[in-house]
Amino acid sequence: FSTAALLSGCHRVEFDLSPQHFSECQGTRVAVHVRWSVPATTPKPISIYVNGVGLPETLWTGGGTSGQADTGKWMFDGSSLSLRDGNGALLARRTMTTEPCSQRSQGTATPD
Repeated sequence: FSTAALLSGCHRVEFDLSPQHFSECQGTRVAVHVRWSVPATTPKPISIYVNGVGLPETLWTGGGTSGQADTGKWMFDGSSLSLRDGNGALLARRTMTTEPCSQRSQGTATPD
C-alpha cells in the first residue's frame, strides 16, 4: 500500500492506491484498489474523479467519509485519481506511474 496522509490541524485525510506503481511487464493498464478516509466534518458527498494526461476530470465514484472501490483494468501510466469534498475542494490526488520492464520486476507491482 502507498499510504498518504495529509494533516490539516488535527484532521487527517487518507487516500491510498494499491498498486500506485506498476511494471510495464504487466501491460499498459491495471486495476487499482482505492481506499479513502476523511474527517467526519468534511463537506459531503465525497467524490473521486479520474483523468488522464491532458484530459478533463470525470466523476468515477463517491460516497461517505470512508470507503473503498476497485477500478477496472483502465488505469494507466499518468492517470490520476482526485479526492474531492462536497464543495469540490481537492483533498488529495494520486497519479499512477510505471517502471521499465526488467527481468527482476516481471509480474510484480512495485511497492512504495
